[in-house]
Amino acid sequence: MQIVLTYDPSVAHAPAGFLSGLAAAASYLDALVTNPITVTVSVGWGEAAGEPLPNDDIAAAAPSSGTWLPYATVRSALVAHATSAADAALVASLPLADPYLGGDLYVATPQEKAWGLVPASTTETDGSIGFSSDVAYTFDPADRGVPGAYDFIGAAEHELTHVLGRFSTPGMYTPLDLFRYTAPGVQPASLHQTNYFSIDGGTTDLDPFSPSGDLADWADTVQGDSFGPGQTGIPEQVTPTDTTVMDAIGFDVASTAPALSRSGAYAITAPDDGTPLSLSGTGQVTLSGGGGTVDVMGSADTIFAAPGAPANSIQTDGGSVFFYAADTQGQTADLLSGSGGATLVGAAGNVVIHQDTDTGAGAMMVAGAGTETLFGAASAAIDQYWGSFQGGDDLMFAGSGTDILVGGTGADTMVGGGGTDGFYVISAKAIAAMTGSAAAPGQDVIANAHAGDTLALTGFDSLYGAAGSGAAARFVSAALASGASSVALADGTNIRFLGPTAGLQVASS
Repeated sequence: MQIVLTYDPSVAHAPAGFLSGLAAAASYLDALVTNPITVTVSVGWGEAAGEPLPNDDIAAAAPSSGTWLPYATVRSALVAHATSAADAALVASLPLADPYLGGDLYVATPQEKAWGLVPASTTETDGSIGFSSDVAYTFDPADRGVPGAYDFIGAAEHELTHVLGRFSTPGMYTPLDLFRYTAPGVQPASLHQTNYFSIDGGTTDLDPFSPSGDLADWADTVQGDSFGPGQTGIPEQVTPTDTTVMDAIGFDVASTAPALSRSGAYAITAPDDGTPLSLSGTGQVTLSGGGGTVDVMGSADTIFAAPGAPANSIQTDGGSVFFYAADTQGQTADLLSGSGGATLVGAAGNVVIHQDTDTGAGAMMVAGAGTETLFGAASAAIDQYWGSFQGGDDLMFAGSGTDILVGGTGADTMVGGGGTDGFYVISAKAIAAMTGSAAAPGQDVIANAHAGDTLALTGFDSLYGAAGSGAAARFVSAALASGASSVALADGTNIRFLGPTAGLQVASS
């Protein structure tokens, strides 16, 4: 499975470690579920799907879509995709008729993908998750039991599996509800009745379900479990019973659960003479020393550039990469797509580039052909964030400095920061001249612009008169002065403004 994470603007305010924790949770589930499907999940900080989280919620999640299916269809799908010993037991326990007599069951889209009922990979968002901004988390996979803090990786696994289909709602039965029992052969009359999870017709009580709150979670008596209610100070791991749940609701799971820990990792000391070192495998690799090269062949990989190195260079292909430039005193960290020429460049996959540094020189971040997210630094340096000229829909967040954000050919969103920022929108003709190939007009959004910020229109004047005449800037300025929140330019480029535009300076370049 490949979980693709997309980010709401609220994630710009998340603490350090948030993205790496999400990456660890998603990578774990990617390895656990072996169905060749892609699941797209939007992520929020302090909100989920644009809605604030209730004060007492640690996190929230929900599938975005699904289908009501007859029990016979669900049963047939579970039987057809039975691949494990647990599957054999649960298939044998499934009755021929709907045990709840409640009509159709609601099946989340990721389950439909796993069963082959819909395409395995789609562009739509499959669900949303969000995490409270009012509680303490520990994000370190090697230290998940911090007093007073929730295990964030466990919480992320919890919410992501809700999106996959591990959920229950009164009056809306799901495949998970087929495995609830109050006694051998007896299923509950209500989800609020005390009941437990079983795959052999109720003979074996694997874990008790919660009779209140989130009905798909384990009861409060189950501690240290990712699918439980959540508790501070202890690791919340995905247990063998949790894995059986994912198997029961229709996913193929790995026969051996993937490891998520630094303990037991292979440690290799490279020679000092510069001899190349090639490592094959899927585990975590830490490269110590200077001048080394690491080729990452897998997907959904997490790479950390450690502090102190004067120049870290990481080259990636089409997979999803989470990149963090550590706190520095002027060193650079380069993420290259293989084409060279830029300081931080995403590839064709969905890349998150997070420059989380308080000091150091300015950086340039350039999106690749995928759907990229560029996070600005909290430094006073002048940073540049360039959207892709290859059609990606990119999300760019300025930092606190005087930053430059450049829209490309896709539907790019440029979010201003705390400094005096410049938003650049480039005509399709100008982009074509830069790249040597035809370009589609950009469909851009500018958000959080402040008085003193500048919108620079590049290559548009000739569409309204003579090049360098400032005609395009006058056209957009007049539209904003009239109260317009969206402006269509002559080549089909569209700019939509979120928030006030008073004091925004418009110029032609």
